[in-house]
Amino acid sequence: MPELCLVKTLWGVTEMAAPSYGEVLWASLLGRIKSEGFDRLEVVEYMIRGWNGDRTAGAPFPLANFEAALSAAGLGIVLQAHTCGYPCQSASVDDHLVSLEETIKYANTLTGALAPKHINVHAGCDAWTHDQGMDFLRRAAALVAAQSIPVSFETHRVRLFWNAWAARDLLKACDSEGIPVRLTADLSHWVVIAGRLMDHPSDAAVWPEILALVASHTDLIHARVGYVEKTLPPLLVLLVLLVLLLLLLLLLLP
Repeated sequence: MPELCLVKTLWGVTEMAAPSYGEVLWASLLGRIKSEGFDRLEVVEYMIRGWNGDRTAGAPFPLANFEAALSAAGLGIVLQAHTCGYPCQSASVDDHLVSLEETIKYANTLTGALAPKHINVHAGCDAWTHDQGMDFLRRAAALVAAQSIPVSFETHRVRLFWNAWAARDLLKACDSEGIPVRLTADLSHWVVIAGRLMDHPSDAAVWPEILALVASHTDLIHARVGYVEKTLPPLLVLLVLLVLLLLLLLLLLP
């Protein structure tokens, strides 16, 4: 039976601005995250491996302390991976498949509290043709099927599923060929790429179909409050939205 889990990302968390990972008070941070109602933590692969985004050696990560804090808090992890690094270092389909395979192998070496419940992948390259995307997805499906951790590919700028229409065509082709593809839906990226909230008259004929198609392939949702020029609004806009929400709640209270 499907299970609904709330996942917290470490992206933007104040404590992560510490001078080094070793100075983060992991037990306190993860305990707070658990108390806020979250079930899992989305953790970037290159961070816990002590890499920079381009997969060169980076800041050491206190993996044992982190695992102990995860276990104490009762949090599972979602491993966030980036084929060919962050930012993307290659446009080669073969390179991205090698990178994906290496990530999957690494994920399967993790045990205990570190064992991922799910892998979310920023996969592929936005410069690929449709045929290149299909080549990647066919071979990626075999890599995913050869092990047991669920894997989904994020709808992210710069990557394979970078816009709504390219994603629609890829998903339809995958369904036609029987290729199992799962998504992490972060539609804020599509809004930025399109420069609109898919609310133009021309969208009425296609957007509902795209949403239904995406929904049928989605395992993980990145929920953001975004707008047409950025995936996250400025702090002032967030504060205004918060004030409006509080006023609405006051009006609804008996």
